[in-house]
Amino acid sequence: MDERSMPSGTTLRFILLVVLIVVSSALMTMLTLGSGFGAASTSRTGSTNGCELAAGGDPSRIGGAVPQADTSAYRECLARYGPKDTSPWWVSEVWPLLMVVVAAVLMWTIPAWKARRGRVVPLEAVDGDGAVRGAVAELATAAGLRQAPRVVVDPTAVSAGAVVFGSNRRPVVCLHGGLLVRARTDPEGFRAVLLHEFAHIRNGDVTLTYVTVALWRAFLGMVLLPYVALMLSLAVWMALFALEVRAPLAPETMASIDSTGLLIARLLGHPAVLVLLVHLARADVLRTREVHADLTAVRWGAAPDHWAAHAASPGGAAVPRGVWRLWASFAELLRTHPRWDLRREALADPAELFGVRALPMFLTGVAAPVINAQVWLYSGRSSIPLLEEASWAVTAALVAGVAGVALWRAAAHAVLTGRREPSGVRAGLWLGAGMTAGELVAYQSGINTWLPGNPVMLLFPFAAGAAFGWWTTQCARLLTRTWPRRIRPMVVLGAVAGAVLLVSWFAWWQVFGVTYAREGHSTARAAAPAQDQTPATPSPKTRALQVYAWEVYGGNRLEQRFITINRELEPLIQNPHATDESRTRAQCAQFRRFAHDAARYFPVPDPRAQTFWRRTQTYATRGAANCDRALDRASGRLLATALNEFTDALESMGAMSVRNQSIIKRAGILGPRRS
Repeated sequence: MDERSMPSGTTLRFILLVVLIVVSSALMTMLTLGSGFGAASTSRTGSTNGCELAAGGDPSRIGGAVPQADTSAYRECLARYGPKDTSPWWVSEVWPLLMVVVAAVLMWTIPAWKARRGRVVPLEAVDGDGAVRGAVAELATAAGLRQAPRVVVDPTAVSAGAVVFGSNRRPVVCLHGGLLVRARTDPEGFRAVLLHEFAHIRNGDVTLTYVTVALWRAFLGMVLLPYVALMLSLAVWMALFALEVRAPLAPETMASIDSTGLLIARLLGHPAVLVLLVHLARADVLRTREVHADLTAVRWGAAPDHWAAHAASPGGAAVPRGVWRLWASFAELLRTHPRWDLRREALADPAELFGVRALPMFLTGVAAPVINAQVWLYSGRSSIPLLEEASWAVTAALVAGVAGVALWRAAAHAVLTGRREPSGVRAGLWLGAGMTAGELVAYQSGINTWLPGNPVMLLFPFAAGAAFGWWTTQCARLLTRTWPRRIRPMVVLGAVAGAVLLVSWFAWWQVFGVTYAREGHSTARAAAPAQDQTPATPSPKTRALQVYAWEVYGGNRLEQRFITINRELEPLIQNPHATDESRTRAQCAQFRRFAHDAARYFPVPDPRAQTFWRRTQTYATRGAANCDRALDRASGRLLATALNEFTDALESMGAMSVRNQSIIKRAGILGPRRS
């Protein structure tokens, strides 16, 4: 069966890599510019983390619910203590586009650099009799190329090989010096090498390969290196505080530093995983394209003996034994060219090209949640509408295209050749395993732990991959039997249906599944509209930090204000008959305003202390009302009642303050700053 009868899916795999690189660059740029990482903008006077703690939240839990996030108190706290982002809002959105522009420039300069004078020479300069040029023109015609590509020679390369670079429209074939010698001593070997390189041009491999190379190099220079430098500097900065080389910051900031150690490790580990992921995926695609080019070259008349001779040469098919065999298997995954013995076997039986291999399925599964998670984090600061929803559609289309086409090829090939038909479950499990691993890498299920709060939920991506693999394969088997001569349209139809299915899955997982995995059922239900957000029960240390932050970020000022108001009433308490009506009415109004402002501020994070605080507000409100009535009616009894209620409010506030200080002291936190 001709491997060209169905789409290979390698183009979509290249596109998936490009999307992964561009999305990663957007998030990493945002973090590098300081718009997404609070530790870089903390100060000694307040921080965003302090506001979140005061509101009853836990900043160490990414995406965790902040109970008072929709209140004016929280917005005012952020406005006062939040980081001031000095970079323009559009920089993190324009920078990835600038990276693409730089990649386009590199796409033009890399071939020019490789073909520069001094490194290579024109073929005409070394082919005096024109024999090689004639052979090149003949082989270009046999390959069906519209015109012979530009051919240069690297005289310093002694190997009998060649390489093509540039683009599909303007390819440049570089012949190694040893190949020119082979053109006369082994014409068939020379033909095989040239036809293989021309097959890359005809199959459209050149542009895709160098687009990926150019984009990756632009990403390394413009995004990855500055990002890693920033993360390392933050790690050193936090280590200086941890080792007490620098004076400690406020407790809420130091707690944030303590809790973000694992986050820094994950943020540094993310680019390492990304580099490995991109290299493995790119190498796997290039190995596949090499085999396709081999088959194309043989169809054009290349002698298969060329591959057999290389496979039989020393080292051509050498496979280590013992413990080195495992390392050799991993090293093979990093190679961009398959071993000669594997290429020879593919020429003898190209059925391997129709099989579903574990590595591409796993890598595709990893890429999907990594892309979605990064868009989810980036969309929190981006002004692009429907960005997250668009990422679900794009990711679903790419996964359905890459994994779906592979499953379709395997099932259709088995049906049409009478071989054993796959179920798709095994391949789907590899896809699901990749999605599960991607969730762990993406850190959207938690930043202060390697596993989410509800790790059982990670079985859902695993099962989703298996279900997608089984469903796609069964559809492929059924439709191939029904319309065996219309495979290509059926593959496209199956990919579209699979994309719709995966969009639904990604939407559910990102909206509900991630929250279930992070916090469990109760918090996931709180994420739905019109539901109260109930955060997970904090640890004693976190509760103490919340109480401390509540005091520092507003509670202490309210307490001092209430004490001052009560002191102004002391003359009236000592002599209730010496009443200055206008002055007393103004003093009573201060209690009313205090109660109003106290109600607008956050509830005390400790429930028992909040009970005392609520009583303080109640007594202050009732006392202010009775004070007004007493002055209106000239009632000494009502005035005495109001004064008693003010005293009760002061006592309740004192009980709350004692409770808070006890919690803070037990946790070993410095007492709040008095203002």
